[in-house]
Amino acid sequence: MAAARRLLSLLLPLAWAQPAGCSDPPGGGWLAGTVPEEKRCTVERADASLTYSLFLQFAFSRPVGGGGGGHTGDPEAFRALCTREKLLAAFGARPVRLSTANTYSYRKVDVPFQEYVEELLKPQDPAQLGSGG
Repeated sequence: MAAARRLLSLLLPLAWAQPAGCSDPPGGGWLAGTVPEEKRCTVERADASLTYSLFLQFAFSRPVGGGGGGHTGDPEAFRALCTREKLLAAFGARPVRLSTANTYSYRKVDVPFQEYVEELLKPQDPAQLGSGG
């Protein structure tokens, strides 16, 4: 547990932790950070008819948002699936691997998703570096 806490301080935490005891809060139970967000999405969108050749044009040059399949066409339906309560119910016992890098030379710590959300996930001060420095 102590190792997980130390490792977490090196990771860029998500700024969505929800205090215990709140019922049906706005935002699906996640707190938004204080970092201002852009209101307008500038990423080009493609629908479900995106061809392989067109995908390859995007894949190596610029981002593209998908749409038209699953819940991607309905943001409210997707948002409803991503509430804190529903994610904890579906994935609470599943392990989450905390790691400082995408390499085998660094230590990794596995913790249950519920432990990560309830005990380790905290909003980050926007003035603090994600690496803890």
